[in-house]
Amino acid sequence: MVAGYLGSLGVGEQTVNRSNAAKFLALVIAFLPGCTGLITRMPGYHLIDLAAVRIETVPSRDLFRESTAAPNAPPRTVLRFDVTSNHDLVDFFHDWILQLRCNLEGVPNGRPYSSFGYGALLKENERQKSARSVSAPKTPSNADAAHVYTLYAFVDLKAVDEDSVGWSSHVALETLQFDHISCYLIGVTKAPVLFPKSNAFSVTRQHFIELLQQSRLTEATPNHSVNTDAHRRGFAPWWSPVTLVR
Repeated sequence: MVAGYLGSLGVGEQTVNRSNAAKFLALVIAFLPGCTGLITRMPGYHLIDLAAVRIETVPSRDLFRESTAAPNAPPRTVLRFDVTSNHDLVDFFHDWILQLRCNLEGVPNGRPYSSFGYGALLKENERQKSARSVSAPKTPSNADAAHVYTLYAFVDLKAVDEDSVGWSSHVALETLQFDHISCYLIGVTKAPVLFPKSNAFSVTRQHFIELLQQSRLTEATPNHSVNTDAHRRGFAPWWSPVTLVR
């Protein structure tokens, strides 16, 4: 009698377990269609590729808000990144405050040298946030089309060195020893949720030093290709190195 009761109880438990497994499987199947959207918001999702990097001097208005940049502010030298994406990043980060964050990796002393980023993409994201009184409709984007964006970081070619008590200073990149610069895009909000974050792109210190040397060489070499029409007409100054064309 007892054995029969226990046997029937085992059969009942198996039935319940099978029923729970079936419900769980149905839940997973129903959840799968939304997985693509979730995965594309997961940290580290492959979103951007670095197409080019160089050192460039740009107007301050290209970096800072009009409200914070002085009207006659001098141009600033920065590290420029040209990145591509198969996504319209303004649309992709539509509901987030978009930031570019860069860090120095492989620093011997272990200090957290870093830089925030700038550029038209970030400004447009901020403009939409401030201008939107209600949720604006998203603009459909062609997932197969390549979008190109220009981003800037390390203003004056300096990294922020922030100590443990919150004080920060700016240190020239060329004076620091590090393995590479690593940057990524991230969407942030005040809500305690998972922030969408792109894959990181990087530039080695050796490449940065080569870019710096090339930039200085370009600055030291004057451009003698200007005013060629004056040379053809014989009005070039005596000190010009360009041979006159008669």
